Amino acid sequence: ISCAQSIASQALSVAITEFLQHYPNMAIDLSITNKAVNLIEDRIDLAIRITNQLEPSLIAKPLSTCHSVICAAPSFFKDKKIPTKPEDLAPLECLTSIFFGRSLWRFEKDGEPFSVLVGGRLSADESVFLAQAALNGAGIAMQPYLSVKKYLESGELLQLLPDYVPQPLGIYAVYASRQNMPTTLRAVLDFLGNWFTTSEYWQSLMQQRAT
Repeated sequence: ISCAQSIASQALSVAITEFLQHYPNMAIDLSITNKAVNLIEDRIDLAIRITNQLEPSLIAKPLSTCHSVICAAPSFFKDKKIPTKPEDLAPLECLTSIFFGRSLWRFEKDGEPFSVLVGGRLSADESVFLAQAALNGAGIAMQPYLSVKKYLESGELLQLLPDYVPQPLGIYAVYASRQNMPTTLRAVLDFLGNWFTTSEYWQSLMQQRAT
């Protein structure tokens, strides 16, 4: 299985542990990377991806939704005003990622769409790195809620623009073909599909995000 660090640490670390408890004769080899691997060339059976841009040549099973928040450390605003609307982000130092809108951040408020061009001196393809940079006061980040939940609760990060909802991303299980699918892969797909729907752990996180 291939997946990004954020979903690996916040979801699959729990889900895969439960899976192995249910299937004591099976083993999982998890490749943690933010690169969109070639499933066939890299011999990957399954990729868990957070995206709104699926490859048409692959099969994708929807699992859940990734909600994001805009956040920054209090120290970042020592000499700056805290933004109150999306356009306030434009002149500020924003930490950007190709996976969460490198230069265009999209929002919705009361059913109305908003977007703003953002930029900054630091960009990366790893959201966990950008979360740490935000903690250190490097700028404003769009982060998966699950990745920064504990920092928001502790006050180490401030949630910005709480009335504007960043565009959500889908969480998908992606694989190459339904033909001759191994029973092991089918078992993982079925388990993950059920886990994201029924897991008390995951559902409690989603409810916290909603409130």
